Amino acid sequence: MPTLDSSSQLPAPLPFENPLTANAHMASLDYWAIFNLRNVNMSNIHYENQVYGATNTYLQAIFPLKRQFSIIPQALLRRMMEPDEVEEDWDNVSLGSSGGLHEARHLPGKEVGKAFPDFAVVKHRIFIANEREHEILTIVEVKLRTLSLSQALEQMMRYMDALYALPNCDPMVIGYLFASNRVMKFWIVEDIGVPKGYTVEHGEWHDLLALDEDCLTEELCIFAVDNWN
Repeated sequence: MPTLDSSSQLPAPLPFENPLTANAHMASLDYWAIFNLRNVNMSNIHYENQVYGATNTYLQAIFPLKRQFSIIPQALLRRMMEPDEVEEDWDNVSLGSSGGLHEARHLPGKEVGKAFPDFAVVKHRIFIANEREHEILTIVEVKLRTLSLSQALEQMMRYMDALYALPNCDPMVIGYLFASNRVMKFWIVEDIGVPKGYTVEHGEWHDLLALDEDCLTEELCIFAVDNWN
């Protein structure tokens, strides 16, 4: 029986499973996770943190622990160091859990460029060299209402910029902005014609409670089965 006070050792490799289709996985989800999020979004809530529990449960249902997925609340996205910074000061470089090189935490002053999306969905890749290493599959930011849309859009742009720079993150990563019962999707478009080499695009709002409009659950189930093993 594993306990926190027992000796720490790497778990056995994740056994291979033939994943369900995305539709079959969606049909197998625990109804409570869907009901809970829907019920919260239909309620007269006053604070963002009232949505966090239902959102976390929903994501955990789609990305199960048994397949070494994790849902990280307030996930930390740190600024990647530039190559010349790394070469000049290797002793002050820290290797992050997403494979990036960042400023070491022992340096004086406040680290700049940090971002904290409300949730990150990650897949753990257990290696001897760095057992904490993981791959970020998607992020979710929660807003109570759409009144602060311009601020929320700026936040999501920063998050997507940070994700694009990470080695252990698909450059085509998708992020989601929740606002009550609505969701907006963000994605990367590579474009050599712009200074950054890419742009961050976003779609329109989708009402998750409207008939046949729950594109979110289907897309997340696709991410899950694509990363099942």
